[in-house]
Amino acid sequence: MVATGYEAGQFLPKSVAKLHSTYAIVTEPVRSFDGWKDRCLIWESARPYIYARTTPDNRIMIGGADDPFRDPAHRDARVPKKALRLLARARRLFPRIEMELAYAWAGTFAETPDGLPFIGEHPQCERRIHFALAYGANGIPFGSVAGEVLTSSILGRYHRYKHTFGFDR
Repeated sequence: MVATGYEAGQFLPKSVAKLHSTYAIVTEPVRSFDGWKDRCLIWESARPYIYARTTPDNRIMIGGADDPFRDPAHRDARVPKKALRLLARARRLFPRIEMELAYAWAGTFAETPDGLPFIGEHPQCERRIHFALAYGANGIPFGSVAGEVLTSSILGRYHRYKHTFGFDR
């Protein structure tokens, strides 16, 4: 079983996902959420996307501003500039909320061309090797699906999602 995330590339004949750098900030606690109805989660599907949510201690978290991944040092060097960009975006979204930056960070994530995981055997690898590669923000739910698909495969049973998430799609 190979479920090593980004390190799985060393076991595959070619890469199945692209790496991206992503950035996020959190503000100091704010006094009010004036103009933010019900403090709802915001997920903008535009490219580049942003997401925003509030925390139980009255902070605002906003993330996005992704870049293609080069290396950790390059990604980390961009944090201050990206943090200011995300803070400016939050202020444009909610001009009546006074906010100040508290923390900023970056991370790496992978994305497949169609956004779906790769689960099962790879046609160019040994048949005994099974993969569970659920990249992106859906790793936990797809991990559950991978458990079902791979259990069926190992037991020699058909699973309805075998081809949906297979390498031959």
